[in-house]
Amino acid sequence: MAVKVHQFGAETYALSNNSERLDSLQKEFPKIKTVCVDLSNWEKTEAEIKKLDVMHCLVNNAGADCSTTFWTLKPKVMGL
Repeated sequence: MAVKVHQFGAETYALSNNSERLDSLQKEFPKIKTVCVDLSNWEKTEAEIKKLDVMHCLVNNAGADCSTTFWTLKPKVMGL
């Protein structure tokens, strides 16, 4: 989802506890900003989020699979 939002032109942050996936994502898409953090540790997560710029939209896709419809979205639908 981070890639698709990025391709629509949005400034994009990707958070995950998997540093290898984040490294791979950033190598392929250098403008996506990555943050490696375990979301189950709220204090650490909150500290990392406070370091980021103001965000206007959040896509929380942890444990969800709605890629079938998401991948077919067009920038116009997302307001970009």
